[in-house]
Amino acid sequence: MADFGCSETVAPLDQAVMRIILFLLAIVIMPLSVQAQYGYGNGRTPARSAGVAVSMMDFSFQPDQGADLSFSFTEPAFGLFYSRQGLVVRLVRGTSLQADGEKLVLQDVAFAVWGSFRPFDVLREGPIDLYFPVGLDSDYRKMSKRGGEVDADVFEVTVMALAAGAGLALPVGESDLSMRATPFFGIASRSFGGDVGSSAGWTTTIEWALEEVRGRLGIYASWEYRWQQWILNADSVFFESDVDNVEYRSMAHSFHVGLTF
Repeated sequence: MADFGCSETVAPLDQAVMRIILFLLAIVIMPLSVQAQYGYGNGRTPARSAGVAVSMMDFSFQPDQGADLSFSFTEPAFGLFYSRQGLVVRLVRGTSLQADGEKLVLQDVAFAVWGSFRPFDVLREGPIDLYFPVGLDSDYRKMSKRGGEVDADVFEVTVMALAAGAGLALPVGESDLSMRATPFFGIASRSFGGDVGSSAGWTTTIEWALEEVRGRLGIYASWEYRWQQWILNADSVFFESDVDNVEYRSMAHSFHVGLTF
């Protein structure tokens, strides 16, 4: 099995830089989230929601350099989610049995917070809500190989990214339907080693909520497509490599089903 050059420590400098960036972004974004006009027109305010999440993953090393130097994950991952207007958090975990008999474990935490700009006064009082979300998109993904001669963390990266896009929400009978698309770009920090790279991608989300089905409880469902790219220094991934950078890509369809409250 290849030596993936793993370490149990996180570079202190990288940690400090990422925390400073997160703090500064929070100062800018959180007031926007608080002051933003929530609602799908006519004062309709979306409730909080929570429930189960299923993500259909296609995650791989680019380009494929052979079984000893690459891996892929194409199994579903299961977990939980929580959302409200301007905030989404999801935690999923999945496992995949490899051809060599080892088990590949994926852990993924995604966090997005945004404030919404609504420049069109004519739409604020109508049934349609057109808005432009701007905020922070962050995720942490860890891939581990277990069950072989040596257990190894083959991928462990935290991303802090800025995201900006467009969204549309409208009532459908007694329910609410919303759609948004948000490209993002930011810093990717390896959690083992001192490398800082970049990550870019986009998310497309469709949400449906039927509130107050019984008391304050309602029904919530959503679908999200997320494409993401990580570019990292090759030396921090493999000790011996004939390229300067390595690339990882991920495509995921995530389904959320839960309750509003």
